[in-house]
Amino acid sequence: MGRRQTPTAPHREGVWSLVTAAEMRALDLQTIQGRIEGRIEGRGIPGEILMESAGRALVAPVLSLRAESARWEQPVLALCGAGNNGGDGFVAVRHLLAEGITAEAVLVGDPDRLPNDAAANWRRLVDLGSPRAACRRVGPDDAGFDWAELFDRTSVVVDALFGTGLQRPIAAGMARLIESLNTARGRGLRVVAVDLPSGIAADTGQVLGAAVLADRTVTI
Repeated sequence: MGRRQTPTAPHREGVWSLVTAAEMRALDLQTIQGRIEGRIEGRGIPGEILMESAGRALVAPVLSLRAESARWEQPVLALCGAGNNGGDGFVAVRHLLAEGITAEAVLVGDPDRLPNDAAANWRRLVDLGSPRAACRRVGPDDAGFDWAELFDRTSVVVDALFGTGLQRPIAAGMARLIESLNTARGRGLRVVAVDLPSGIAADTGQVLGAAVLADRTVTI
């Protein structure tokens, strides 16, 4: 038998080294395409499978927070951006529905601009036809939409707006949405963030204009 290789960066069980946003994108690419610099070295796992796994991993933390909340009878809401983070939110809603939980996905953006994997999961949710399901699109600058009223009848929000790729400051309608979400959290709403709270720069921890205050963050 060969000698077991000693890791170059030892870590406690279940604790992984931090990576930059660029390194995370490279790891995703390697996992999905199975290629590094033209060489086949990865696993070649389809992106939809990774998204399915990520969304499923959100269910337990959401249910845990919901059980702790005084609003446990209220629906769960996923706030989904027009990227792959939003796709994770779509999958989470579908799995919550399978658990018998009333859940809704709100796409804050244009469905026509969704990446392929996220678009596929948006269509699955739209086509599900469950009486407990709701999915709708709200424009990020829709000043007439009452976020406060929606949040006040929600138990847990899944923050799937922005992921590790955010580089520009959040402003205008998105900033107002996040401010309303944080205010509602002060009134008892619970929040689970996907990868990191929206508005946080992945490499520096800097707040980019506005940032979600999350009770738990699930890093996929």
